[in-house]
Amino acid sequence: MKKFFVHVLLCFALVLAFSPAVYADQLAAAQWVVIPEALWAAASGGGTWVTQLQIHANNADMPIHVQFFYQNSNSFRTVTLTSTGYASTHHTYRYSNILQSMGAIDTAFDYYGKVGTLLVFTSTGNTLWAQATTVNGSYGKTMPSWVWENTENTAAVGRYMAIPGTQYTASMRTGCGFWNSSSAAITVTFYVMSPTDYGYLGSFSKTIQANGFISFNPFTEASVPTGYSNTWLLIWPTAG
Repeated sequence: MKKFFVHVLLCFALVLAFSPAVYADQLAAAQWVVIPEALWAAASGGGTWVTQLQIHANNADMPIHVQFFYQNSNSFRTVTLTSTGYASTHHTYRYSNILQSMGAIDTAFDYYGKVGTLLVFTSTGNTLWAQATTVNGSYGKTMPSWVWENTENTAAVGRYMAIPGTQYTASMRTGCGFWNSSSAAITVTFYVMSPTDYGYLGSFSKTIQANGFISFNPFTEASVPTGYSNTWLLIWPTAG
């Protein structure tokens, strides 16, 4: 079964859309947790978006590793944050710009100008949790980590998902990011849904490669013009 995480950026607010509903155990400490979005890039309106990351070693001393999935290919970067030792049990660590911190260790790769998903984990079988805050000046948003092992957060072929509250107006613009965490490509059809009669304004399909991450404006992809403030996005995995 394909694991498929979704995040949406809507005017500095993060909306997480999963099927089924989110339960408390999906936000618990675990050996593997996911931060749906991390970025370090210039903002179109000025300033720079950076993602801060807080990690807590929950129940033992442990090494902490982070993988960054940033493009639509079977390509990602892996960094050991605790390269000089273990994180101490019940200690909390904060990185003011996690992608910059990863780049200071992984100097062969340029993390600036990138957006993607983080997989935070320990190799010792213990548990941790994390929280990300993405900021640009006085604007920001926070998101908790999601338990990686939880099979409820999966998207099988033919299983519909939805992102409510999408907009494309002069002042509001919805952007979406999708990560295929499986070892095989998956093809997904997206529908920008009309507010009436279960109709849709436009549709398009994307193939997301194994371990691939993609982001886009769904209205632009579906050739839907501006002027819509009451739509939603229907997501339908069709092959993979």
